[in-house]
Amino acid sequence: MNLQTDTQRNEQWPLYVLAGGKSSRFGADKALALLDGEPLIAHAMKPFAALAGPTVAVVDRADRLAPLELPVVVDREPLCGPAHGLLTALRHRGHGWLWLAPCDVLDIDPAWLAGLAGHARLSAPGTCAVAWRVERWQPLPSLWHTDALPIVQTALAQGRDALWQLLDDVHAVAVPLPAAWSQVQRIDTQESLQQVAHARQLARRRAVLHVRGSQAEVVLDALAVEAPLQIGLAQGALHRNLGITLRTPGDDVALAVGLALAEGAIRVAGDFLRAEQTPDAVTLHLSATAPPPIEAHERLRMASAACGACGKAELDVTDVVSHVASADFKVPLALLQRLPDVLRARQAGFAATGALHAAGLFNAAGELLDLREDVGRHNAVDKLLGAALLAGRLPLHAHILVLSGRAAFELLQKAAMAGVPVVVAVGAPSSLAVDVAEKAGITLLGFVRPERANVYTHALRVQMP
Repeated sequence: MNLQTDTQRNEQWPLYVLAGGKSSRFGADKALALLDGEPLIAHAMKPFAALAGPTVAVVDRADRLAPLELPVVVDREPLCGPAHGLLTALRHRGHGWLWLAPCDVLDIDPAWLAGLAGHARLSAPGTCAVAWRVERWQPLPSLWHTDALPIVQTALAQGRDALWQLLDDVHAVAVPLPAAWSQVQRIDTQESLQQVAHARQLARRRAVLHVRGSQAEVVLDALAVEAPLQIGLAQGALHRNLGITLRTPGDDVALAVGLALAEGAIRVAGDFLRAEQTPDAVTLHLSATAPPPIEAHERLRMASAACGACGKAELDVTDVVSHVASADFKVPLALLQRLPDVLRARQAGFAATGALHAAGLFNAAGELLDLREDVGRHNAVDKLLGAALLAGRLPLHAHILVLSGRAAFELLQKAAMAGVPVVVAVGAPSSLAVDVAEKAGITLLGFVRPERANVYTHALRVQMP
């Protein structure tokens, strides 16, 4: 291996992306599956943009990626796993280092990849790979030198076809996984693709300068997405603007329906006929039996993502319409105390950004039925309750609403309109929220933890230990 030549050149080594063919678990050609309008293989290549030289896809058929016009090399042993793809890449490379990466792993930190390159440039003679080491997990992405070719050939002939099994043979340098490895997205199934697509609606990754003590490095940080949405109401020839809210994109129709429900413009599922939707606007078409979308339903200018009442022309907190069930609905305190932890475990957006509120709908057995996240706590509740109306669940007389933060008055007002009898908040309620809960007949709990809780109103619904 001519290590000195590679080091002096400081060359950008080629990237070989394992694109294969149709995945049995995914049910289609994974490399060409679209995410944000781009094929997965394009997303997988992005972290290497400043590090790698030309990109070559390792495929099972020469025309596999024809729409992308990407150079390809054909793996003559298709469906035999990454080790055979590595063998194909080593033969094609001829001499020197190469990057090896899958087409289905996204959001790898470029700074960590640069660290791999640094290890390769400084490695001792005889080193043929630079990779992370976790037994039975494929060490991808990784760097391989063509000196590994005969070793890989021998291993495959012996039936050892897992990349992690080859690392001892090729004298690999082991590097630690980055601290943010949990944020890396792996696409295995159609369901996981949908989950990643949903997560990308909630968060966008940006390069930031991260400072800790005297050390500074550029890392990828997840930012909660916030964008305006205009909501309108239409009833025949009558059109009204319900307002503009700042929200996290996704579930926009449910958000609009939930907001209309809270404003009294929609009372039951039959009041809603259909929705017209663009990326930044939703118009709800109401039936003739729905309340007229009069000026009282309008908002002024803009409602922020933090306050569901901001921008109202008038604010009368004593005007609470209650659809809450009787006090016969009862739930054990111990069940209510564990619900915030159940909600938190499912908050994918918050886990990625630390900046999204959540609202969860539970049944009397403590089972999570639905969850919505948004930069605005009132938006999360509107999305949740709007989805419940569209699913025909209202009124929610036997359900529990769990809030990931504090309980503001407008959230209790929304709960009352949907018929929710019990509201559980991780944080504190405001005095106005307690007043609304008292008048609406809602049992309100705040500061809820596994070992404690405050019951502010209608405590008869809570079964004490």
